[in-house]
Amino acid sequence: MSSATGADLPPEILSYILKSFTLADSYYDLDPSRKLKHGLAGPALVCKHWSEAIRPILLRVFELCSAEDVQFLKNIVSSSEFTASCLTGAIKRIIICQEATGAKSWLHHVHGLSTQLRETEFECIVGNCAGDVASVSMANRWAPFESVPGVTPSYVRLSRLALDSVVFTSKTELAQLVDNFHTLLECNCERLTFLDPSLVVQSRRIWRRPLPDRYSLECAIQECKDMVVPNQVTLAADIVAPARHMGIDNCA
Repeated sequence: MSSATGADLPPEILSYILKSFTLADSYYDLDPSRKLKHGLAGPALVCKHWSEAIRPILLRVFELCSAEDVQFLKNIVSSSEFTASCLTGAIKRIIICQEATGAKSWLHHVHGLSTQLRETEFECIVGNCAGDVASVSMANRWAPFESVPGVTPSYVRLSRLALDSVVFTSKTELAQLVDNFHTLLECNCERLTFLDPSLVVQSRRIWRRPLPDRYSLECAIQECKDMVVPNQVTLAADIVAPARHMGIDNCA
């Protein structure tokens, strides 16, 4: 590869590299087998070899899989070289991938990135990589801010949230989590388990969203443990209920 632009490579090699280092639109694909290290590995290893026309394409989408990934990207975007380069504004989408395990969540570390990259869209995918929904365990519970009480979800500017095979103590806990992501536009839930089958307790919710002229929150819930389809529809409606009561456009 040329140390200047990589332009001397055959077209098929260029095509392969670009395909390997850019992510497809796979927001709803929560299959653990897709855990390829596209996000940071691609731009970090090959960006310096490409022309200014190609670099923004390589940096368009990042996938963050650990706190180390977050810190690495923070170091890049806060550098003077980055802010003065053609890459400013190139990062269009950041996908945060977390496992629903007993390990300490690192989602709150993304706050610094969401304040620096104001035009970037942030998404979060949380799944149980073991894929065993038959054995319910608190180890599969996702409570990202429980161990850091000084931090709230509103610190992270999420547009989309996808939850797969995650355990919640109650449906109210899920609703409270969604409430706190005040920029959330879409919430997609699959194969969730609720230890308490009770309905959402609306009085326990604090609606943190701003009130623009029109605001849309979409919520989809399916294949949850011990829940028939009508109950899943009801839960989705309950989650967006505060928006409905305030006259904000929404759908479940």
